[in-house]
Amino acid sequence: MTPAAPPTLTPASPTTTTAQPPRLGPVPVFHVAFFEGKASLTSDAMNALASAASQVIQLGRTAKIRAVALGPKEDDETWRRRRLVIEDELVRQGVPRNQITTARAGSQLLITLRPANQPAPASTGKRAALDLDSVKDPLMGDY
Repeated sequence: MTPAAPPTLTPASPTTTTAQPPRLGPVPVFHVAFFEGKASLTSDAMNALASAASQVIQLGRTAKIRAVALGPKEDDETWRRRRLVIEDELVRQGVPRNQITTARAGSQLLITLRPANQPAPASTGKRAALDLDSVKDPLMGDY
């Protein structure tokens, strides 16, 4: 009986699949409260701003901040000072000023922090998926 010739293996061609963007969940909202007539940050407010800044800088996520007043309706000058205090603290934490947008909604101040535009990956979202059958088996002795 003659031994059969081993079958010739041809490598499989790589296929491309589209990489799915990571799911980040809902946008986090941080709350900053000001006492009546004051525009100074409390330690809790500074901690909330530091957390929002870290979401943008370290994780590259969008974050929102809601500033509210603990008291009756106040004038526009007080809200302007509060907006400047919050923006200055965020810039001190490392968020560029051009990534901070503010909007006034009644007795609240809504601030959105957007991450910097990151360069697109070289693969443009496509990843090569290699088939493991294209790898030669070391026990076959064909090498």
